[in-house]
Parts: sequence; C-alpha cells; structure tokens
Amino acid sequence: MGTEGIRFELGRIEALYRDHVLGERVRFVSLPGRKCRPRIMDTILGFEIHAGSRKIACPDITSARYLVIFTELGLDRVYIPYDPTRTARILPELEHSFRRVKELSSWDANSQTARRRRGRTYAKLRDRLRKVERDMAEIDSC
Repeated sequence: MGTEGIRFELGRIEALYRDHVLGERVRFVSLPGRKCRPRIMDTILGFEIHAGSRKIACPDITSARYLVIFTELGLDRVYIPYDPTRTARILPELEHSFRRVKELSSWDANSQTARRRRGRTYAKLRDRLRKVERDMAEIDSC
C-alpha cells in the first residue's frame, strides 16, 4: 500500500492544483524555497506563517493553511486563488492528501530513512507541481 498510496495521493494533489487552482484566477506567493516546519501565527492584521526566519503575511486562516502545505514542501512560490472561498473548498482534500503523503512516506521506524524517503517524495511532488505550472503556462500562451 505504501508506494501505490503515495502515488495516488501525489496524483490527487497534482490534480487539485491543476484543476482547482491553476484553472482559476490566481496570484502567486513567494515562499522560502526550502523544506521547513512552518507555523501559523495569529496577529492583529490577520495571520502570518513563520518559516525559518521568514514571515509570510496572510489575510485569513484558509490562505495560511493552504500556504503552509506548500511551504513545508519547499516550493519557492505557489499559486493561490484570489477567491478565498475557492481555497476553502479544496483545502480539506489538499490537507488530507498531504497528511497521507507524510504518513505513508514515514512508516519506517528508522527516522533517518523516513526523512530521506519523505525528502524524495517531496522532491517528486515539487517537480510534478512545477511541471503542471509549465504545462498550464504553455496552454495559456497558445
């Protein structure tokens, strides 16, 4: 179940990003570009994601939760829908799939092996998401 389950969840995340994010009106947000453990902080003006020494301002908790996933993956930028209700609709599925990827890629008791496996899995997902972005850009330019 491990490898097949990971492939299924990676495909699901890729499809959600392609069909429900890139197919809509979007903006991009710059991220740190390296894997980290981001935290969401509640501030007076909204929310912030603390990723290492970097802080990313978010207007609402939905956007913050969405960006945390891609920050943890180590992307340097990600597209996010302008409409937060669209983000809210896909967020539960996205979080579920990402949680499953983390669980399935770290089933081994050896933490170093689990970290390497998770790192390879995250790299595959980053590559797939970048490819989807390139493909969508080519379609838009035609």
